[in-house]
Amino acid sequence: MSGALLLDCDGVIVDSEALNLRAWEAATGRSATGTATLAGLDLDAIFACFYGDGAAALGPAERQAILERKHARYAELAAEGLPLVPGIAALVAEARALGWRVAIVSGAAPARLDANLRATGFAARVDLVLGGAKRWAEAARLLGVAPAACVALDDVATGVATARAQGVGRVVGLGGGIAMLAAGAHEVVSRPDDLGLA
Repeated sequence: MSGALLLDCDGVIVDSEALNLRAWEAATGRSATGTATLAGLDLDAIFACFYGDGAAALGPAERQAILERKHARYAELAAEGLPLVPGIAALVAEARALGWRVAIVSGAAPARLDANLRATGFAARVDLVLGGAKRWAEAARLLGVAPAACVALDDVATGVATARAQGVGRVVGLGGGIAMLAAGAHEVVSRPDDLGLA
């Protein structure tokens, strides 16, 4: 059976959460409150983690300056070393052995996605990189594969729900258990290489 493997990046390919948090702390000069992880949060929620009620008072120019500092610091940290998620290389190798196409489908900001790919060289292992939003169906189309013949892997419930809504045939949550199943995951795995493609 031919198909395509569609992968989120942060948390699925790269273990970037600790670096992302450090970059936000450096950019804001503050520690996050009210959350143990920034994964899956939109920008408004992230700013609220660092500025509380004061986040609403940040103007567009100030927010943009903070974001630019954050992206610059993240790129520096990633260049010093960014680990791959254990098992991701084996999963991609399995997909390749089956003759499948492989794409990265990330909602990350372009600067962060670029830093991830430069630090790891992972772009050389895939056929397509589609960033800025979780456009699973578009990635399938660009790869020449029907969404129903694709497998999507994401570590965030919103990404899982989006993949289901866009008609991906097999949607797998990485970790998260009940939350992933509630978001529509067909199954949940603890490591990428626990996901059998054959």
